[in-house]
Amino acid sequence: MHILLLADEADRVKFMQKHYDLTTDEARQALIKQGTRRLKLMKLFNSADYDQPVHYDQVLNRSKLNLDRAVDLICALVEQ
Repeated sequence: MHILLLADEADRVKFMQKHYDLTTDEARQALIKQGTRRLKLMKLFNSADYDQPVHYDQVLNRSKLNLDRAVDLICALVEQ
């Protein structure tokens, strides 16, 4: 299964702060670093359009649903 989890930057920062005990600046820097690593990995596999929803079985926007609901949706997809 290919699942893409998205979220607004502000929500991603809040998540990093809460779950990894980071300051706002630390969380933003971690997101930048993660994004850079992800981009390099995708370029390695020649996947210029890796964020296109058509490449995924499910795309979830975590800014619109909580973690428990996202987990339920992913489990339901995997159990099919």
